[in-house]
Amino acid sequence: MLFKNLKNQWEVSQVSEVNAATQQFKTIATNAIDDLLSFDPVFATYLGDHRFDDLLPDLTEKARGQQAQKITDHLTELDAVDDLELSTSDQIDLEILRSRLTKSQFEVSELRAATWNPMVWNPGTALHLLVSREFASEPERARSVRARLAAIPGFLTAARRELGELTQIHTETAITQLAGTSRLIETEVADLVDDADLVSTAHAAVIEFSVWLTEQLPKAQRSPRLGERLYAATLWHGLDDGTSPTMLLEAAEAHLEKVNLA
Repeated sequence: MLFKNLKNQWEVSQVSEVNAATQQFKTIATNAIDDLLSFDPVFATYLGDHRFDDLLPDLTEKARGQQAQKITDHLTELDAVDDLELSTSDQIDLEILRSRLTKSQFEVSELRAATWNPMVWNPGTALHLLVSREFASEPERARSVRARLAAIPGFLTAARRELGELTQIHTETAITQLAGTSRLIETEVADLVDDADLVSTAHAAVIEFSVWLTEQLPKAQRSPRLGERLYAATLWHGLDDGTSPTMLLEAAEAHLEKVNLA
């Protein structure tokens, strides 16, 4: 809702007179949303924002640090907005944006899935969204696909550098999913871009990454459990309320008891 509608609403707004706090918030929000989308070009494509269709996400440690700093800056700017001067709808939007920024900060700085979950390095969705949706002409989409294909070798080289101790379940799943990405590149992607060399290079990079992951499987000893603190935080950001894992478990057990007694 925030990403798909709010930004467009502001861009086409016919309101000519707004107070200083409203203008301040809308400027901050527009910049923050643009940054969040640029951090995740694949998500932007999914939402229908095609400014970043030629990019893959930068999941390197350096980029994550830069993203964390930008998010911190946006949160600081939001704190400076006098929300009492905003309309009710803008107050709600401010809290939605604050929540989304805080979630992104947690994912980048604490969860850090790019260091242990190889599934986030699969470029398959980045390609599939471009070939499966007819949001633009084939030549235009093909240009974006070519750009993402060209980025795959470097992207997966970075993956091998950034990934540390792996979990077995995530690694096995990633290997299975990469097989699908390989088939996608050989078929639909190849048909769209009509560039055998580019397709071959990207396909080889995916296969090489899959082989590398297979070699890591015997050493993939990291527990897939996040631990109490990270799981509680993940749950909090996902639900955006104060429900704790303990409260959720108690509610589930109470519901199960009711079902068993029925």
